[in-house]
Order: sequence, then structure tokens, then C-alpha cells
Amino acid sequence: MQIRFDQLRGRSIAAVDGDIGKVDEFFFDDRSWKLRYLVVDTRKWLPGRKVLIDPSALKPPHPEEGALPADLTKQKVKESPDIDTEKPISRREQADLHVHYGWPLYFGGGSLSSARTHGTSPEATASGVREDEAPPSTTPGTGDAEAEEADPHLRSAKEVEGYAATVADAEVARVRDFVIDTDSWEIRRLVCRKEKQDGDREVTVPVDVVQSIHWTSAQVRLDPEAKDRF
Repeated sequence: MQIRFDQLRGRSIAAVDGDIGKVDEFFFDDRSWKLRYLVVDTRKWLPGRKVLIDPSALKPPHPEEGALPADLTKQKVKESPDIDTEKPISRREQADLHVHYGWPLYFGGGSLSSARTHGTSPEATASGVREDEAPPSTTPGTGDAEAEEADPHLRSAKEVEGYAATVADAEVARVRDFVIDTDSWEIRRLVCRKEKQDGDREVTVPVDVVQSIHWTSAQVRLDPEAKDRF
């Protein structure tokens, strides 16, 4: 099933023993377009805290309404590593999260035993390698520089919403939403809004026409062939 993220935003996540919060945003890998984590605002249950949930822990959602059922307990969520979702997320933080839940890693060979010695993701990309000029950031403390580096390919949907969609460095629209396949939890299309004199209109483009995503210039750069869509 394919669904816009706007149809998931704000919906409750139902653990096996109760509600844990509402979907706020998500993080995705810009090479494979795979959703890595939903960001869930726990609201009054754990005030001031947002938690990361791997979509693989969810059961298939209803397309329009209702809570998203999750194969988790509230206690397990409460005890999960406290990760600041407003900052770049490091490989170490991801590894700790996956160890806590028993989720397989998508980098470092995929095994939990590799959590402390992981390297570059071996995962094949869906639509080519995406380069990015953003330098990695590190957090001092452990001495394990690779594990502490922010993952440069882990993107915040909230950050990318509003980016300029450009063709040959010329802005053609603005990214406004994402079309997600909830069977594979992959982004299939970007929803872009183009301003016109006779009113705005939305254009959806498949992710395979995206050349790259750039943090510093806040752009999603599209193949020249995408220009005719606008």
C-alpha cells in the first residue's frame, strides 16, 4: 500500500499494552530511500521525550485512520536509549538502539555482535550512489570516532520538507511530502509544490529521478528529464 506521510503524521502508535505516543516525523536513508525510524512524540506518557521506532516493528497500517499497531511493550520503549532527535544521530546511538530492541543492524554486516565495530553500510542502493558535501560531525567521549560520527545518509523528513527541488540549479518547486510504500517502508515518490500565478499545484516525482540531496544548500537535485513534469 502506498500512502502519503501526511496521512501517518499525528497517528498514535499502539504498543501491545497501550498507546506510546503519536508519529511526528521520520528518518530515512537517502541511498536506498528506506525509512529507518519513525519519530514518536510520547507526549504526556514520557513528557518531553521523543523515541525512535523501526518501521519493521509495526503491523500494516489502515490507509486513512486508526492507531498503528506495534509489536512492542511500553516498558521496552520506556527503557530504550534516550536519543536527541533534534541532532544528527550517530552510528553508535543507532547500534545501541538496535541492541536494546533486538532489531538487526542495516550497517556493519547487519549482526548485533558487530554493533561496536560497524563500518560503512554494504546495502545496495535503489537508484545510484548519493553523494553529499556535508562533513561528518563527531561527539567526543568514547574515542571511537567512526561510531560517534553522525550518519551522513540518515535524513530527517522534517528537514527535507521545504527543500528546493532543482533542475540544473534552477528551482522548479518545493518538497512538501513523501509517498511511502508501507509494505517495504520505502519512499517511492516526492510530493512537490509548484507556485503558479493561477494557483499552486502539486507534482509527484519518483525518487529515481533524484540525483542528490544537499544539506548545506537545502536542495533536492533532480535529473534534467524531470523538468517536463513541472
